[in-house]
Amino acid sequence: MTYGVIIRVPFPIQAYHAARAEIVKVLGSASPDGLIVHVARATDAGFEMLEIWESKEQSERFNDEIAGPAVNRSGAPAEGPHAVFETFEPVRLEIPDR
Repeated sequence: MTYGVIIRVPFPIQAYHAARAEIVKVLGSASPDGLIVHVARATDAGFEMLEIWESKEQSERFNDEIAGPAVNRSGAPAEGPHAVFETFEPVRLEIPDR
């Protein structure tokens, strides 16, 4: 069953870029196991990510083993407001051929 999550982060988009650079150091150009779609955007309140995964377990493994440590290495503040996670079960996912 696919698993979706929207993550709202109250830090500037530069924090996203710093964490992403740390993730790339670990994964290179490969996508994390189970990731189907990742979209990030700046918002007035910081930045937001939308992800679709093959399973909740794959998402949690990536966050625990790769993303969490990458955020810590990126220098993101450990204190202050925290990211808000909104999970959902995708009803339809269509990725057109390119």
